[in-house]
Amino acid sequence: LSKVYNLNSEKEYTYREEIFDGRVRVFGFKPRQPPPLTLLLQVCHDIAAFLRQSPSNIIAIHCKSGRSRSATVACAWMLHAHLFQKASDALDYYSKTRLTTGTAISLPSQLRYLNYIQTITQTGLPPTNVTELLSITVHSAPKGSFALSVVSGDCKWYPKLQNSTGESLVFEPEKSSELKEDVKIEIFVDKTLSAILFFNVRMAETQTMSFQRSDFDGERH
Repeated sequence: LSKVYNLNSEKEYTYREEIFDGRVRVFGFKPRQPPPLTLLLQVCHDIAAFLRQSPSNIIAIHCKSGRSRSATVACAWMLHAHLFQKASDALDYYSKTRLTTGTAISLPSQLRYLNYIQTITQTGLPPTNVTELLSITVHSAPKGSFALSVVSGDCKWYPKLQNSTGESLVFEPEKSSELKEDVKIEIFVDKTLSAILFFNVRMAETQTMSFQRSDFDGERH
């Protein structure tokens, strides 16, 4: 038997599941970003369960272009199945098999979530962790009007815009804000989206988290 895994979140790339006798699962997430960690684990478990049913079972994973979203899930499953111990080795194998040149995943956040799967397969899934957001400090902020947004579950925080002259900026929420599971931080410079960061607080090793510019996705100043 075969089973199809559709990773598209775009409605125009959905199709009738009966075409494949109902053996289709949709685990859609947006392009150019990692899937929620729980979704990534769910698809790994679903693939593993299907392949265990028979040694002749095969799966097909696809997104729109067959690159980053498909690569993220395929590499995560290879780690989950212990075909590779390191995320970098799984990605190198996928890239050499699927592409003629380059690497299938280049966004830091997608690489971060692959490393989460590596950690989980080696040491187990940490318990749910709720972190209170006390402040965000941006060192050497780009000059211009500077704004950010933080989204994590029910937490949606949009602090007031600040004008930067290149110094450090501190943003503090006016009321208690709790971060749980996946977090998305967007940075805007002069009203233009400059960088995006995704991470999961469950996988954080300390309550104080620090990120470098190279950890962000997208164009960076």
